[in-house]
This record gives sequence, structure tokens and C-alpha cells, in this order.
Amino acid sequence: MTSRKYCAIFGCNNSSITHPEITFFKLPGNSEKRLQWLQLIHRDDLENKPNFTSYRVCEKHFNSEDVLQSPNRKLLKKNSLPLS
Repeated sequence: MTSRKYCAIFGCNNSSITHPEITFFKLPGNSEKRLQWLQLIHRDDLENKPNFTSYRVCEKHFNSEDVLQSPNRKLLKKNSLPLS
């Protein structure tokens, strides 16, 4: 059984339960890139969270050109940024 995923953006109610067709992307592991994402999504409160890997941003907050369809799953282009 997979864990439930929720979008970290305030006001977004997308979850893997309500929208199983939506992909949820983890915050970047690179601290500089992660900080950039957090600033763009107005979630500076997550900056020092030790368990940042549990937070995700759903594909609805990226340009459609940045979300690629591979044979088995959706992928995010390397330098994609969430929409602010």
C-alpha cells in the first residue's frame, strides 16, 4: 500500500486519494533549489523541517511543458520550478 500524498501549497486540496491521476513531486534534495521552491510556493515555514522529504507539490503547480510522461510515470524536467 502506498502512502497518501498531499500538495504542500496552501489552498490546494489535491491529494493522492481525491485525485489519483495527479503526480506529486518531492521537494528537491539540494538545499539551494529546495529553498527556491519554498519561496516560490510561499512555504518558508518548511525551510528548517527535518522531514522535508514528506512534502510534495502536485503537478498542477508546474507548467505543463515541465511535466514529462515516461512509459511508467510522470517526471519533472531537471530545472523546473513551481509556479508562484
